[in-house]
Amino acid sequence: MHEAHGAPDVHVVDSGAVSAGLGSIVGCAAAAAASGADAVAIVALVNSLTPTVRTYAMLDTLEYLRKGGRIGGAAAALATMLAIKPVVTLTAAGIDLAARPRTRRRAMEWMHNQLVCAQSDDGPLADVTVIHTLDPDGGRANGADQLVAMLTPTVAPLPVGVCAVGAVIASHSGPGMIGVSWRTTTRPAVQPPVT
Repeated sequence: MHEAHGAPDVHVVDSGAVSAGLGSIVGCAAAAAASGADAVAIVALVNSLTPTVRTYAMLDTLEYLRKGGRIGGAAAALATMLAIKPVVTLTAAGIDLAARPRTRRRAMEWMHNQLVCAQSDDGPLADVTVIHTLDPDGGRANGADQLVAMLTPTVAPLPVGVCAVGAVIASHSGPGMIGVSWRTTTRPAVQPPVT
């Protein structure tokens, strides 16, 4: 970090990412810094990586988003009545509905399909990670291991990482959340429509 007149050269950058997606960007920035890149080059790198990150998460319920003021009570009640397992996309800007499957299995299949489409449309993938909340015993949420098994043949020989989300994301998603985050090596096509 360059210092001018005793003050650090600080650049504020909105990565537009959370959880493992943010970790992927930070890892690339740290590698660039370790190889001698200056702050301006690292900021440019982070800005170029921001649109290449996608994170999707299947929620057991919208109740925790309702409690956190992220959605209205009517939407949460309707999702519960229809037995929807909503898939949301997570960004630093917020949470948006991405799909409305009725079962955990279909939610996992939808996320897998998004990864397949990204790989086909946007080029090779990097840093594929299954994210999850912790179950009451501190283990992986139900379905996390199945999602890893579903994604592994698609991205091989690239490994599928696994990480628990932090407390802030977990408080909004609630227990039972599983999802996937990845980075493409090229700028992605447009976001998929809500299904």
